[in-house]
Amino acid sequence: MKCDELKAYTYDDMLDGNADVDIEYYPKSEVDAAIAELKEVAEDACLERDDNSRVIDELEAENRKLKRALWLARAERSASWQIHFSLCHNHSIEREFSINGASMPCEEMATMRTAKDWAMIWKKVERLCLKKAEEYK
Repeated sequence: MKCDELKAYTYDDMLDGNADVDIEYYPKSEVDAAIAELKEVAEDACLERDDNSRVIDELEAENRKLKRALWLARAERSASWQIHFSLCHNHSIEREFSINGASMPCEEMATMRTAKDWAMIWKKVERLCLKKAEEYK
């Protein structure tokens, strides 16, 4: 029986119209059946909610693992750039820009940094990436 199908009776119905009071009541057996049905529906809803929560938790854990892996990969790449500048460059790096395909140094934007400067920049980037990866541990 559906809860919304409960039919209210009055004492007039019970006494064939001879009662002076119009108080409504529900038979105990019908109310018990409706309560049992509601409990079953609530139990099913709780089980479904628990299943959904478990799936959400698993997805969040996977997402955290992926973000951590991404930050670790960035840190590794930063470390390789640090090594690259430490070992391969013995001169400063100058930024250039191009106009109509011709490459020209940009005096206002020129960044004259030594290889050691660049290595230190990439070391800092590596540390920041590792720190960010720890947030997703």
